[in-house]
Amino acid sequence: MLYNSNMKKRQQPINIGDHVSYSVDDTCTGIVVEIGETLVKVKWFYHDVAEWMPPYSLELTNESP
Repeated sequence: MLYNSNMKKRQQPINIGDHVSYSVDDTCTGIVVEIGETLVKVKWFYHDVAEWMPPYSLELTNESP
């Protein structure tokens, strides 16, 4: 679990399975598939690729169950 200081209102943890969007382009959405020490691996829906992203560049759109 990583905490994203860019989240609105308060810091929210990012967990595997959470749906996120890229903070600069909210049309770019994906799902968290892995959490590293400092980066989050996101599988992007649009591009069908996975890449490591810093948590401050992500916005939580839907928490995993």
